[in-house]
Amino acid sequence: MSIRQNDRLRTRSLVLFDVPDPDLIVYTDAPPHVVQPEECSPGRTSDAIGWEIRIVDDVDVNNADTICPPELLVWSRFADVPAEAWFHQALLAYASDGFLIGTAMRPHAGVNQALAHVSISTSVITQSLSFHRPFDASQWLLLVHRSPFAGAGRSFGRADVFTRNGDIVASYAQENMIRAFANEHAAAGEDLDLQYLLRCHGLTLSPLEHRTQGLNARVSKLGWPRAWLTLLVQTWPVGRGCPDAQDVPCGVQARLWSRSL
Repeated sequence: MSIRQNDRLRTRSLVLFDVPDPDLIVYTDAPPHVVQPEECSPGRTSDAIGWEIRIVDDVDVNNADTICPPELLVWSRFADVPAEAWFHQALLAYASDGFLIGTAMRPHAGVNQALAHVSISTSVITQSLSFHRPFDASQWLLLVHRSPFAGAGRSFGRADVFTRNGDIVASYAQENMIRAFANEHAAAGEDLDLQYLLRCHGLTLSPLEHRTQGLNARVSKLGWPRAWLTLLVQTWPVGRGCPDAQDVPCGVQARLWSRSL
């Protein structure tokens, strides 16, 4: 399967279908001994898709001062999942994407996942996902992540997925890019580095600030509605240079009107 946007190849996947055979040999790894999700602090939720996660030991992957082994254990579940098995597989595929880069960063002081696309260029290069047994994504699943290698601008990580009963139901692996920006206004998967845009107008964004935090005050100095800057960051072409403060609102307004936002 290939996905293109504006005549550019964005991603490509290979899907292998399977008809299960009777077991000839059977073996599974045992799950780690961890606290149950009810004993973890409530974590990130997404009301749009009903996704809830709870990180074992309340690990904060955005804390740059904590040095730990490259491991991360996450409880995950989704609300109101339809009965079809492929729904559950698709939701686990969605959940599998976002943790292995942060896992690889954990042994390194001064580095954390909040710096992705801000002062560190990161992206998933390849990912493979294997489903071993049927599972229910609406029930708590334990995602056990570990990254055995990071270096040369890359990291490699893998994870196993367990039910609360200890059954392994899926595994996945990723190769990722983790490196400095090639130039000051290029970012993996984005058209403009937000820090570069703000610097052009005499504003700064601390490396330890998340991209979406504390921007209202900075945007108000420019006299722009927040939505204008957000859309500009998403659409302004790389290499075109930073626009003048006077003509950016007009251009962004045109995009807003054209998208009926």
